[in-house]
Amino acid sequence: MNPLPSIKNERVSLWKRVLNSGLLFFLIVLLLGVSVIAFDRERFRAISDATYGNSAILMQSNLIDIFVSPWFAYLCLALIPVALMKERLLKSYNPRIYINALASLLFGAITFIFIINLYRL
Repeated sequence: MNPLPSIKNERVSLWKRVLNSGLLFFLIVLLLGVSVIAFDRERFRAISDATYGNSAILMQSNLIDIFVSPWFAYLCLALIPVALMKERLLKSYNPRIYINALASLLFGAITFIFIINLYRL
């Protein structure tokens, strides 16, 4: 066995570290974005009431009515330390990259759904 790491392995490792860091940063930004949207229920309620009437659910969407609430915002904020602890607990970069990519896609989709339903006026 060669005790010195090869240059190719160092490049792959550097590439994986940069990719993982970028995905983790993107995930944290998405979690913060979703929580900001979820905390702003009163503003969306005013827009919804002006558009659809006072008795209608938020933006005529059951999904938005459930998830634009403080409990969901607190859940998203609680996931940030969980994501950071996951980085400390998992040693290999491959699962960390996959989990960060999957979580980023999930919260990116939630953000997209929020934007489509909340701003479709």
